Amino acid sequence: MDTNETTSSHSVLNPIARGGQIITINPTAQLPIKLFDANNYLTWRTQYELLLLRYDLMSYIDDSLPCPLVGDLNRRVWIRQEGLLRHAIMASVDPTITPMVATSPTTNAAWKKLECQYTNKFQSRIYALQDSLSIITKSIKLITKYFNKIRSIVDELAMANASVKEFALIIKIVGGLNLDYNDISVTIRSGYTPISLEELYDTLLGHESFLLHKQEKPLIMAQYTQRTDTTR
Repeated sequence: MDTNETTSSHSVLNPIARGGQIITINPTAQLPIKLFDANNYLTWRTQYELLLLRYDLMSYIDDSLPCPLVGDLNRRVWIRQEGLLRHAIMASVDPTITPMVATSPTTNAAWKKLECQYTNKFQSRIYALQDSLSIITKSIKLITKYFNKIRSIVDELAMANASVKEFALIIKIVGGLNLDYNDISVTIRSGYTPISLEELYDTLLGHESFLLHKQEKPLIMAQYTQRTDTTR
């Protein structure tokens, strides 16, 4: 590794090398999602990691930037930055979780505690999400609400590294449609050309509009007939 490459890598891993700038985090504004339990741990963790990546501070979490030795001029800067990051974690978790972070000597130690506490529950959460996805049906919901509910579950599964492939998702969506969509379901299933998720959404929205118009037409005719009768 040449000198330039070493310097570049060190600058990325070590914010101290960029002039000793201390990054202050505002948990209320920058970490609005609080950690409550295993159900939202994935979302909370992703939120925090994205913020740290933005400021090149992940090295405090993954321990790739250990505390400088006594006598090192950067030691004080490291301690201050590390303390601010640990404070941000404390402020972005439920009060019942705060002691777990407060008793940790470093941000890295606090992060590992939280991972140990909630990562073991990931699999149970994944199973629960997959079960929820499997039983969702359109019932009387509008297509948009039906899709949004499914997307929210699929997005959470993706964060848990349990992504659902598009083809499997399309099969799930079509399989959950009610009898009003039977004809269009048959058409989609028997199609020679695979349909994308976006195309499926547009197709179902169009069919929904047709069904709503079909339902409204008799009502309009009935209202018209009633008004005609009252004017005679």
